[in-house]
Amino acid sequence: MVVTDTLPLGVSFVSASGGGVNTSGVVSWSLGTLASGQVSNLTVTVTVPASGTLTNVAAVSSSTGDPNSTNNVTAPVITTVTPVADVGLGKTGPASVFASSNLVLHDFSDELRAVQRQQRGGDGHSAVGRELCERNGRRIEHQRRGELDIGHIDSGQVSNVSVTVTAPASGSLTNVATVSSPTGDPNSTNNVTAPVITTVTPVADVGLGKTGPANVLAASNLVYTISVTNFGPSSASSVVVTDTLPLGVTFVSATGGGANNSGVVNWSLGTLASGQVSNVTVTVTAPASGSLTNTASVSTPTGDPNSTNNVTAPVITTVTALADVGLGKSGPANVLAASQSGLHDFRDELRSLQRQQRNRNGHVAAGRDLRLGDGRRSQ
Repeated sequence: MVVTDTLPLGVSFVSASGGGVNTSGVVSWSLGTLASGQVSNLTVTVTVPASGTLTNVAAVSSSTGDPNSTNNVTAPVITTVTPVADVGLGKTGPASVFASSNLVLHDFSDELRAVQRQQRGGDGHSAVGRELCERNGRRIEHQRRGELDIGHIDSGQVSNVSVTVTAPASGSLTNVATVSSPTGDPNSTNNVTAPVITTVTPVADVGLGKTGPANVLAASNLVYTISVTNFGPSSASSVVVTDTLPLGVTFVSATGGGANNSGVVNWSLGTLASGQVSNVTVTVTAPASGSLTNTASVSTPTGDPNSTNNVTAPVITTVTALADVGLGKSGPANVLAASQSGLHDFRDELRSLQRQQRNRNGHVAAGRDLRLGDGRRSQ
């Protein structure tokens, strides 16, 4: 007695009990003699394909005459293959990023749902991402919490996507991606990526401006006002403002804890939050003459993406010269009638608080000594 089983297309033979032998997809068993009423059970194990429907029949034959051939072939056994797909994913991203700059996360975005099927067709599921995704180099716009349709993925196929986001002002970013499919997945351990951790490096655009008078009287006080602004996006730490005073001026005072060191005034402002403004002033006494040019600068150990506004434009102040001219007068307390006497006018306490230069105005201020009595004037 011989039993034969022609295996369905697409299956792979694994084993057969009872001495069954596979020959090009046909499994045969030689059972020898079966007594009347005897039963013999056989099995064949195969590996099914990725999808489809399997139809299988078996047949039996014997050299002994068989009066009923209708039961020599089994009814078809139909088996539907339920697709399964081990869907896994990986994710990469930078270890660090500057505040408010863009970073790209590969290969999958947040809660990425990739559909991987063994059979063709079926409904597609989509990926949740942020702002902008790219799939195999092609940009795909979608809602912030919308879905990205990956579609059908064949067994062994890889689909790469990326998402671009803008980093916050500071902190540490932890990002994971997940994948799912309505196709059965025999291995869920690779459906969630390991966390990708990105450290945000703070940056702060710190700038300053400076104002002062265009003119000042000699030996008078003038005030410089410095305004420091953190334009963000991050907080700026250990902010320091420096003002090197013009030659010839005399330091008087500074607000905001400014300290003068040999003509260089420094302010330690500490941390400025994004958008915060700090105003400080310095008061000096002008010299007797000349022109004063003054600038200020700001620095911070926090990265500054824009150094062009870290030094103020020069503030130029013209000093207007002054001269305090004074005089005194003397004469005798008594004089004899008809006698000569002299009255003296003389320069006294002549003080010049400022000189532009000798003979700048074409003359020098002085007093006069008028001698009377001999009919002559003398200067």
